[in-house]
Amino acid sequence: MTRLSGERIALSFLLAALLILKVKCTAAEKPKATNVTKLCREQPDIFVERQLAYDGFHRELRTVIYSRSKIKPKSKAPQLLVVEDLPSGAYADPYQLKLLQASDAEFKVPEKVDVEMMQTQAQRHRVLAFLSLGKGELKVHLPVHLRYHKAHHCQKLGSRVAVEFHPARVYFRLPDIAFPSTCKQLHRLPCNQNMDTLCSWKEIPMETTRPLMAEVPVGCLEDSPLVTVATLLAYCFCTAAIAYSVVVAGNKKPDGSQQPLPKS
Repeated sequence: MTRLSGERIALSFLLAALLILKVKCTAAEKPKATNVTKLCREQPDIFVERQLAYDGFHRELRTVIYSRSKIKPKSKAPQLLVVEDLPSGAYADPYQLKLLQASDAEFKVPEKVDVEMMQTQAQRHRVLAFLSLGKGELKVHLPVHLRYHKAHHCQKLGSRVAVEFHPARVYFRLPDIAFPSTCKQLHRLPCNQNMDTLCSWKEIPMETTRPLMAEVPVGCLEDSPLVTVATLLAYCFCTAAIAYSVVVAGNKKPDGSQQPLPKS
């Protein structure tokens, strides 16, 4: 009886050892996340709020980026790139952006922008905003100007037109570490506002947000006769005023009286 009990105990220990060995082998077979995989998955925890400030033809596209990631004091802060794709009905003045100071971003307009062109002739263009994610809240205040639109029949289409601003795209990169080429969602974009070199930026998936809408007045074709008559009357009045001034000035006799010279 004692011998049988010893065999059972030995068999139990053997089964337990085999079970432990199997668990270790299974754990060893699981693929461990490599440094490359971790680097590809890394991205800052941010969320974005947007609004369109002011009224009329001159607006300000305000983007606020909130960071929920802990910034390590000894490492360089991640770099962010906000890409605004402005519609043909709006533009950003590159010269104005060079003088802009009320923002945490450095702006660059890669395309040539004609600020005098109407909406029907203009093209879409981009604005790049470069930021350093060194604090919990970043502000990107981009001045935008709405273009004049072609006149239409206001009785059918209304006296105002809408200009739609799509959500911005946000990218990030690490200053000291380059992303491996195997990472997904990589884009070759300028490293900074100097636009001299390209870097690999990773796009940050953002929550779906609604486009921002701006309305501007437009000329009405129904008012064409009134505008034409008013323009002709103003032209005739100005012409008559100029002609009258010329005639009066031409008929005015010069004053021939002179003061006598003092005797020496």
